[in-house]
Amino acid sequence: MHFFSVILAALPLVVYGVPQRAPTTSRTVGPAPTTSNTVRPTPTPSSTIVVTPTASNSTIAPTSTAAPEPPVFEVVFRNLTAAINAPGFLTFTLVDTVADCESFCNSVEGCVFLNAFNDVNGKNTTLLTCSVYDTCHNATEATNVGGQTEPDGSVNFIRNSTAECKA
Repeated sequence: MHFFSVILAALPLVVYGVPQRAPTTSRTVGPAPTTSNTVRPTPTPSSTIVVTPTASNSTIAPTSTAAPEPPVFEVVFRNLTAAINAPGFLTFTLVDTVADCESFCNSVEGCVFLNAFNDVNGKNTTLLTCSVYDTCHNATEATNVGGQTEPDGSVNFIRNSTAECKA
């Protein structure tokens, strides 16, 4: 009788095979979870999920690879005839629009404030000077009105000055 008990107990192994542990599936970008069947850290656009499939969680949810939204800028002032003259200046470039200046600020490490203005300097241009800063400023610091004499004898001036700070 004992012989039949052993045969009956081993019969599922013969019919179905020896149970195998489920393979581990991972995507490595961030830290792995510390316990199985637990997903840590909470998914963010740049995080990684490492999951060990089991009978209860045999599907793996996709992770988001979308880039985070760029920061929102709040208008500090518009249409002044002066540009910011204050500490925290990082760099500048020439752009077509204030939106281009926002993109430029987002690409400069430490930039939190922009001042886009038309520096009328004897050249017929619609390009804006986009100056970026590591500190937010206000209209009282817009004291650069131009006044430099150009090689052709004209005097430059500032118009359409807009300033924005990251919210």
